[in-house]
Amino acid sequence: MEILNPWALILLIFIPLFFKHRKLNTLKKITIYSQKNYFFLIAFLLLVTALCRPVINNGYINVKLPKTNIIIGLDISKNMQKHDFYPDNLEFAKNKFSKFVKYLNYEPVSLLLFDKDVYLLSPLSTDYNSVVYLLIHIPKIQTSFYPDFYNLIKKTNQFKNPKVLVIFTNSTASKKALEKAKNKNLKVFIYFIGKQQNKTMENFARITDGGIVYAGYSNTDIKNLSSMINSINKKRVIKIKDKKELFYYPLFLGILFIFLALFKGRK
Repeated sequence: MEILNPWALILLIFIPLFFKHRKLNTLKKITIYSQKNYFFLIAFLLLVTALCRPVINNGYINVKLPKTNIIIGLDISKNMQKHDFYPDNLEFAKNKFSKFVKYLNYEPVSLLLFDKDVYLLSPLSTDYNSVVYLLIHIPKIQTSFYPDFYNLIKKTNQFKNPKVLVIFTNSTASKKALEKAKNKNLKVFIYFIGKQQNKTMENFARITDGGIVYAGYSNTDIKNLSSMINSINKKRVIKIKDKKELFYYPLFLGILFIFLALFKGRK
């Protein structure tokens, strides 16, 4: 057993003060209220015990946590308003994103929207429902025609390693963006929303040891994308103390004795 708040024992110095105060009263008064006073004293001792927070140590337990942060870049440029997929590429990407997070292993996810600029819609979070809600309810804004992948990659500097970048887009990255990604410790996975094969984007994923998946109406594409990411996401193990709190037992008894003392005081 261990006491987490030993400082609470200082409160015991009030007990001698309590008896000193009672000696100043008449003998008759002490006789009448002695039982009530003892109940208060017991309640005080129990509440002090509760404040000390006694616990039982059950040793350590291992907890597995995701090791990789996933940054998702969703292209919102005007180029995504094409109708390669129903109803348009952007709405199609939103729908695929909401399905994609369901296949993840609770890795922290951050969502960035980007055209020529980059906007943080959600910081790292495992509350996927909230991230999807934010995405569905974003207002319509004026965007540039083509996205800037270079700025998107620069934005990932704000996140700690290890991390992967997943891009939902139908555009082609510039050579400058590819060079930037190549020199960073960043794996890039691309969900390409287009009818034609894109060699540049395939190379983009390859030079970063990432991968590319082409969009389709079935869930196979999203399952493949999530499987690639889950396969590289090694989990870290942390040890935490397994403690059983015992404070609520003396707390309950202390409150009970306070009620008893008050009840006796009415007689």
